Amino acid sequence: MSEGCIFCKIVRKEAEAAFVYEDDKIVAFMDMAPASPGHLLVVTKQHYENIYEVPDDLLAYVIVMAKRIGMAARKALNADGLSFFQTNERGGGQEVFHFHFHVIPRYRGVSLKIVNREKISLEEREKYAERIREVLKDFLQ
Repeated sequence: MSEGCIFCKIVRKEAEAAFVYEDDKIVAFMDMAPASPGHLLVVTKQHYENIYEVPDDLLAYVIVMAKRIGMAARKALNADGLSFFQTNERGGGQEVFHFHFHVIPRYRGVSLKIVNREKISLEEREKYAERIREVLKDFLQ
């Protein structure tokens, strides 16, 4: 646990939150500034700054639970779909430096803007893809 981390304070029940789920590994609670009605967060109880620090078995568990919690939110709120969102490091848009997944119910006709985005051409995207593919093989062994 990190003393100054707002999510650690929520886990310790030292800060207010509208909890949806809790077990020995994670908590899920409503986002205080929702991007869409029903927007919630799935947060590890143990403090990890970002996805790079999370052990693989716990990461798999978080994703499975985010799916299950998201499916429940979708049904309970009559959402038309779900968006899952996760950021890492300041450059990646991370604002709270405690690993978490956003689970965002979506509704037809309601636009969602997570971050300011600019479109790039297919050619430019393919250049990035090619570079990543070259390095990815090293991580798949």
